[in-house]
Amino acid sequence: MSIKKLNRAYLKLYMISLIGITLVFLVFGYSILKSFKEEQLDTMMEHSISVADQYSYMISTSVEASGVINNLLTERIITIGKTLTKTKDWENIDIMDLGKTFDLDTLNIYDKTGVVVGSMDSANLGYKADRLHPAYTFIDSNEAFHIDSFDEEANIDSNYKFAYFKLDDNKYVQIGILQNRIQNFVKSIEIQSSLERIKDNENYEYMSFIDDTNTIQISTDTDRVGRLVVDNKMISIINNDKREGILRDSAFGRVYEVLVPVYQDGKKMGTLSMAKNISSTEEMISRITAVGLLVITIIYTVFLFLVTSTHKKSKELVGLAYFDSLTGLPNFQYLKEKMQESLPQTQGQKKALILVNCNNFKMINMLLGYDLGDELISEMGKKINTISNEQITVVRFTADRFLIYVEDYQERTDLISLLEEIDQLFKEPLRIENTIKYLSLQYAIIEFEDVDKTMDQLLKEVLVTIGTLSPNGINYAFFTYNTGRKLQLHETIENDLRSVLEEEEDSDSSLHILYQPIYSLKTGEITGFEALSRLVSPKYGEIPPLEFIEVAEKKKLIEPLGNLIFVKACQYARKLADRGFGHLSVSINISGLQILQEDFIDMVQKTLKSHKVNPESITLEITESVFMDSLDMINHKMEQLRAMGISIALDDFGTGYSSLNRLKSLSVDILKVDQSFISPITHENNEQHIAQDIISMAHRTGLNVVAEGVESEDQILYLLRN
Repeated sequence: MSIKKLNRAYLKLYMISLIGITLVFLVFGYSILKSFKEEQLDTMMEHSISVADQYSYMISTSVEASGVINNLLTERIITIGKTLTKTKDWENIDIMDLGKTFDLDTLNIYDKTGVVVGSMDSANLGYKADRLHPAYTFIDSNEAFHIDSFDEEANIDSNYKFAYFKLDDNKYVQIGILQNRIQNFVKSIEIQSSLERIKDNENYEYMSFIDDTNTIQISTDTDRVGRLVVDNKMISIINNDKREGILRDSAFGRVYEVLVPVYQDGKKMGTLSMAKNISSTEEMISRITAVGLLVITIIYTVFLFLVTSTHKKSKELVGLAYFDSLTGLPNFQYLKEKMQESLPQTQGQKKALILVNCNNFKMINMLLGYDLGDELISEMGKKINTISNEQITVVRFTADRFLIYVEDYQERTDLISLLEEIDQLFKEPLRIENTIKYLSLQYAIIEFEDVDKTMDQLLKEVLVTIGTLSPNGINYAFFTYNTGRKLQLHETIENDLRSVLEEEEDSDSSLHILYQPIYSLKTGEITGFEALSRLVSPKYGEIPPLEFIEVAEKKKLIEPLGNLIFVKACQYARKLADRGFGHLSVSINISGLQILQEDFIDMVQKTLKSHKVNPESITLEITESVFMDSLDMINHKMEQLRAMGISIALDDFGTGYSSLNRLKSLSVDILKVDQSFISPITHENNEQHIAQDIISMAHRTGLNVVAEGVESEDQILYLLRN
């Protein structure tokens, strides 16, 4: 999967999670708030129905009694008595409140022995009726109720109308109303009065009685009397004999109106309407809603933060997996997956993989330090990435190397033009903290259409191709068949070197040192030896030094290899001294990368000490190209070595970057004239050569001179004369 697709997948997952969580919280919040509101309304509904049930019998009786004026007091008492016989759980009822509710002047509860166990008047508690008392007589009768006549012997103002009613639990109730309240009683049987009392006792806004024509016959709100119910929902509830409540606006504000049918002997007599103002309830709901929304918002915010953090971490993981943190460019893994995905879709199109190598970066990095080296790589990445487009992908490969993947180009010249464009980007030096550095770039290119090779194989081929380039020649090369053979050779050399360095006992690979004598033309005597390393491969035989040194540098084996050669040369110097030739020197070639290692001086000192070698018998040879980017650092290390007594020889002088004028600034003792200046000297061509100038200048600066590759007597004579 490409990075774009992967990012889209993560974004899609993030959006789905975000939308899902948002919907869950919206539904959850709405459900919670709706449930709370419904619970409040259900509570009001249940309470209203309970009130209606408690008073509906009285109301229905009052409706019936409104047509029976005669014998009002008796009927009133009978009505109240019947109501009381329906009452349950007397232990938990406030008899005083109950008596006041029914507008009674006395109410006593007797047990089966005639003792008062409950009363509106606490003074009556414990009173026991004697056998002559009507209450006692009523106990033994089979009557369900009994009504006494007025007490003629008592004062008229205190005459009571008593009635006795049997209860279900072997108890009976005695109720009484004063005679002088007959007129009040007549009034109390009116529904209007009943509704007023219920309204006041239960804190309703208004109460109404609706007849079977849906007309409001009686109401505590007189403005409603005579009105016809027109609300369709109310009409539906009334006509279907439901117990139900509705929210509606009224002259009293927002009310919750509960409708309960009223029955008498199984026959519907009308509908009781009870409306309670819900302003305080709605305020409470609003407050709780606000708190609930705040809590839900906080929880939602936390979840949103967690989801967003997870999404961000996922993107960061993608960045870590597919992008280079230093340059911000895609990395090799990105390129690998991109190629695997795109190759099947681009069959028949020309494609190329280009390795960009900065061949002087290692020296610059050692000279400037790793931090500034990182800045240099970052700037390189920015410049190279400017060529990116739909067909060109730039990725960072290793420390100082980049890969460019080119798709769907026409000719090889297009690739060469691309390389020239990159060269133009680096024509000007890079400035890193007041340091100016020119970069030397090299390119290895492999072209393909339909690949039957693995990505690793492609990489090996471009890596070998880059190794075929020389510092001073053309800076690009295309992979060829011969390059492939060189790849096999380098792989074998690498394995042979590792076997030698790891001292594998069963390995046929070996590294041995040949010691080439150094003659003095003045004395005709040997003054020393130059250590020449040779690698023997079981497959290829003896490998030239330039070949295996190149592989060692590329595979980062040059430091341990150089140290091994130095140790072997010191062992040889020790043997010479033991045999009485301690005055002879041993010259050892040192690579620039080796000498720039921080522990190089320590390694030299420890090796000399462990083999008891006189530092003055050791000469270290270093090529002049090493000084190109790190003159000051190399010079400083040369001075340290010379202070120990070690001689320094400048190898292959004249082939690299040094000049005769610059020679004076180098901390060296010996100048080695390259063989390319000696070979032209022949008997037939005995004119003045540049070698004469080099020798003359070296002598004037106090340097000893060693000529390399002297093979004829004419060359010896020429050197003697000069």
